[in-house]
Amino acid sequence: MPRIILRSWLAALLLVATITGGSFAQSLKPEPSFNSPYQQTRTEYNYSKELKLNGDYFEGYISDIKNILISPSGWERSDWIKASLIAGITAGLYTQDQKIQDWVQENRSSVSDKISKFAKPFGDGRYTLPGLGALYLY
Repeated sequence: MPRIILRSWLAALLLVATITGGSFAQSLKPEPSFNSPYQQTRTEYNYSKELKLNGDYFEGYISDIKNILISPSGWERSDWIKASLIAGITAGLYTQDQKIQDWVQENRSSVSDKISKFAKPFGDGRYTLPGLGALYLY
């Protein structure tokens, strides 16, 4: 069991490195110099400041929640259609979940078992949540 966990963690780290690797490489490349009359400037950020949890931080949550709740009032017809389709498909799949699972189990094959064995760790929170947390912190 520990070997499977280790392989899953390595696969997750490889996936994160693959996804973010290109952006790291791009930021480290020297920019080509052009004989342009316009000078590019870069904004320097001071990342050494301490992060503090203060009242403004928590007030941001309140204003964000308020904006999320009232944002549908500004939606256009196409937005409502998209939201309705997503909600309808979600509700339909939710109500048919057991039937879908039964059908998949009845139609199992050696190929689907191998695919399932490979994909199972990606649906387990023990493996996906640390990767998502790392991406969030990035």
